[in-house]
Amino acid sequence: MLDITPTAETIAGVQDMHFTSANSDGSATETEDGHSRVYVLKADVMFAYNKATLTAKARATLTDIAAKIAAANVIELTVVGHTDSDGADAHNLTLSKKRAKAVAAFLAARLPATTTIKAVGKGETQPRSTNVTTFGRALNRRVEITAR
Repeated sequence: MLDITPTAETIAGVQDMHFTSANSDGSATETEDGHSRVYVLKADVMFAYNKATLTAKARATLTDIAAKIAAANVIELTVVGHTDSDGADAHNLTLSKKRAKAVAAFLAARLPATTTIKAVGKGETQPRSTNVTTFGRALNRRVEITAR
């Protein structure tokens, strides 16, 4: 991972540090706050349009993430799929669930059996950006892995 950027947020007088890094092509980012790590994967790189089958790039990226998770002795993962608002709500929800399950299954095959993995689809309900622009929609299409 490259581009390590510490960010600080002060809450009730206590500074909370977050460290964010991204791989060289920006298709995945990792943020750590001392309690959990969140990996955000761009769906456009992970899956073909409107599909839930992992690409070769996705498998390579997830193999690296699985190694980090295993080394950190993580016992609980939550994988959440998100879409943009293009298309019907029901279709987007189903697609996001299928993508989360595909990522969860890939990770489960590479992590200790004691790791609990939950896969959830949120469809278009939790956008990170506007769905009005192409750039915003691309940010909204993602899979987030939270490791605790």
